[in-house]
Amino acid sequence: MEPSEVLMRRVLVLLDASRTGLAAVETAARMAAQAQAELTGLFVEDAALLRSAALPFAREINLVSASLRPLSTAEVERRLRAQAAALRVQLESTAQRFSVHWSLQVSRGEVNAATVGATQPDDMLIVQVGPPTGIQRGHRGAQVAALASLAQCPVLVLTGPAKLSASQEIAVLIDDASSENTALPRAGIMARAEHRALAVLGAPCAHPAERTSAVRDWLRAHRLSATVTTLPSDQISALIAAMRPTSGRTLVFRQGTMGLAGSRLAELIRAADFPILITP
Repeated sequence: MEPSEVLMRRVLVLLDASRTGLAAVETAARMAAQAQAELTGLFVEDAALLRSAALPFAREINLVSASLRPLSTAEVERRLRAQAAALRVQLESTAQRFSVHWSLQVSRGEVNAATVGATQPDDMLIVQVGPPTGIQRGHRGAQVAALASLAQCPVLVLTGPAKLSASQEIAVLIDDASSENTALPRAGIMARAEHRALAVLGAPCAHPAERTSAVRDWLRAHRLSATVTTLPSDQISALIAAMRPTSGRTLVFRQGTMGLAGSRLAELIRAADFPILITP
């Protein structure tokens, strides 16, 4: 992959009605405009929620009065339709501001399976998770980690208030500099296209000097400049500490780098306060 190649054909954003979810639409529209790509919103009606509402003992709690009231499938479907209509208005308004083509895909099923089924390899999928203190952050981190492992395309995870900005540095985490590592070329594409600074973070390895030399050769060959450092350990706390000296960094890595997959990736998503881009 060369840094001059096109990054994406579509920018997909997984929609919900939260404030952070609506902020993800803004990020997706801006990325679509920069890449001259189509903006596509994905709204999945959770089949598990509908199955739960169909149970005879299903109840919901009024957050104001703490009282219980019956919950029906018809009521849940009505709310889902209203939510989809509101998201359509938000998506259209944001797309018009950024002058991008847009569409909304509404489906019903298991959220991750429906989302993965909508993606193609040349897409970019954007997912928002809540702030680190949110009660849903732990569950959402595990869900997004599972989604990233299944997706055919890169997945951009916006954590809490984290947003992408043209002024932010891109930090790419690598195990090695082999041709199989898709993260380094993608980070190079982003840095060049968006005029952003680039930093390379190496996971601990047996021969860090040789890897650093190979990375610098790659950077020179592609007319890119970057700082190159090696992490002191493979602990997630060490990675987060390396990200924080420069405010607003975006972390890019290939799925599985430094063991970042499954529960370990979920742990990073729960702890991070910066955007994370995971490549297949």
